[in-house]
Order: sequence, then structure tokens, then C-alpha cells
Amino acid sequence: MEKRFTQVQVDLALRREQLLLRVEQGESLEIINQDLGLTYHPKHVSRLRRRYIEGGRHWMVLVDGRKGRQAKITDEIVQWIAAELQRDPGVTAPSLCDQIGKVFRVEVGERRVQQLVHDIRLKEPSRLPGQASWSVVNSVESPIIEQTQHAGIFFPTGRVVVHGDHACDDACV
Repeated sequence: MEKRFTQVQVDLALRREQLLLRVEQGESLEIINQDLGLTYHPKHVSRLRRRYIEGGRHWMVLVDGRKGRQAKITDEIVQWIAAELQRDPGVTAPSLCDQIGKVFRVEVGERRVQQLVHDIRLKEPSRLPGQASWSVVNSVESPIIEQTQHAGIFFPTGRVVVHGDHACDDACV
């Protein structure tokens, strides 16, 4: 089976090979890094050299072998999501997932779409990260406090404790 590499991978591997050959000839690593547009530390060069020698001194062993996962979500999809959010701010992640599947023929999880929507909304210039997305209602009435039976260890009786309530002081101690 023949290995196929991108042009970027091949170019980088050839520059790495040039770096190793020039270091072996005694040139300064700093000058070589500048000439080839690389940023290798001497420790990394020794690792690279060992891999190069063990691989038969061929440039193909210097190709970065990491494959990774291909990204499903491209910049085009992110821009499309941003446009959909501007068109309909109340759009939900499940509906966006369905639309992405139909338009781009890519299956994307709801959680990933939720993360993208969150990131896009944070980047909106009209909304700063600390701003609330709901309006504040001013009311003259006192706030209603819900009392629960499962209030935790601070309020074992399930009622709100007011400072100075002497009847509760004994129970809370």
C-alpha cells in the first residue's frame, strides 16, 4: 500500500531532512532554523535525528504521522450557523443539526452545535460575556421565596431562617 502525503507534509519533511543534514555538517542550529523557517530546540533535533537514522535516512520517516480525526464542521458550516442565528435567534440545536444534515450532508451531534452556538453568541459585538440575555423586571412587591423540604444542612427544617429568630436559634445549633 502506497502512503500518500499532502504537499505541506512533504515540504516539512524535506525541510527537516535539510536541517538534519546541515546540523551534521556543523552549521549552527539557530541559523538553520532561520533559513528553513523552523523552530527546533537541540533536544528535539536529537529525537528527530534518531528517528531519521532508524528509518534508513529517508525523508519519509520525517513526515508527521499523526492522522487525527477529520473535522466535520468546516468554517462554511460555522458561518452558516451564525447566519441562521441572526435570522432566527430562537432556533434550537436539534433543528440546526437537522438542517446541517440536509444542507451539508454531515451528521453533527447536538452538543457540538450547542457549543458552537454558545461560542458564536459570545463573539457577537452587541453582547458582552457578562450581559444577561433576559430583561430585568423592576417590581414594588417583595420577592417570593420558595421554601422546600430539601433545603440541605443549613436549613434542616426546610424553612427560611431570619437572623434574630430566637425560636429557630436552638434548632440550628
